[in-house]
This record gives sequence, structure tokens and C-alpha cells, in this order.
Amino acid sequence: MEIQQAIIVIMLTAVICIFVAMVAMSMYPDKGTDTENIGFNKLARTVLFGFVLLPWIMIICMTDLYMEQARMRHNLTESMTCN
Repeated sequence: MEIQQAIIVIMLTAVICIFVAMVAMSMYPDKGTDTENIGFNKLARTVLFGFVLLPWIMIICMTDLYMEQARMRHNLTESMTCN
């Protein structure tokens, strides 16, 4: 992955994390004295965060691997051709 692409991916990941955190905090607030409800809210926020962030990371890794494999295949094809 090029440096510019890595910077863009890091910035997009930060934006996604902030957005998911804002949505999760508004959906599952920490209000109340019921410890069971607070525990469920923290678990729900963690699960929501995981369901959004893990596929994002997997998509980024798969795309990067696919691009590297295509680049290696192109380089190999170029070096193996007879001139």
C-alpha cells in the first residue's frame, strides 16, 4: 500500500470509529443506576463497533492483498516475456 493510500485509510477508519461511537452512545446511553442495563449497553456498543470495524478492516486487507497480487503477476509476466 502506498503512503498516501495508508494515510487515507487511517483517516477513514478514524472517521468511521467516531461516527459509530456517536451513534452507539446515542442508542445506548449510560444513564440510570441499573448495573445490568449499563453492562448490556456497554456490550451492545462493543458488538456494534465490532460489526462495523471488523468488516471494514477485512475489506481493506483483502483489497490490499488483491492489488499486491495483481502487481506481482504483472511484474512476473513482464519479466518472463521474451524480447
